Amino acid sequence: MKKGDKVKSLLLKLTGAISAVAPVGIYIAINWEKYAPTTSEGVKLGLGCTLALVVVGLKCLSKIKVPKLVYLWGGVALFSWLMASVLDDLFIISLLAFTGEVGDTLCAMGAKHYDTKLVDDKNALLIAKATSKAIEETKGYGRV
Repeated sequence: MKKGDKVKSLLLKLTGAISAVAPVGIYIAINWEKYAPTTSEGVKLGLGCTLALVVVGLKCLSKIKVPKLVYLWGGVALFSWLMASVLDDLFIISLLAFTGEVGDTLCAMGAKHYDTKLVDDKNALLIAKATSKAIEETKGYGRV
């Protein structure tokens, strides 16, 4: 088990999380004055962005599986209410979110490669130890 593989896997997961959020986050930050002309709109947009970050964070930690439709549509309704000022640009934002998810998926595939490699190395070490122990136990007994 190599320490470098753990670091590579962690960095790929972190890069995936950042790439999932960054395009939309940058776009909203650039257009903040357009989307939050009043303080109340800014607070709603801030809550919506916080909700989005929590969802992405839970997704990255693999805590969110496929939700039931009740939770899905409830979340969509809440999210659309909080992000109402952004809905005019929904196409460009959804396209940016898609781009971020593609980056996240590619990084997750790379992280999975290193995670699998770590498991394979660990299994090989266990097999080598078991084989070594079996050889030591059979020494001195003649033919095996």
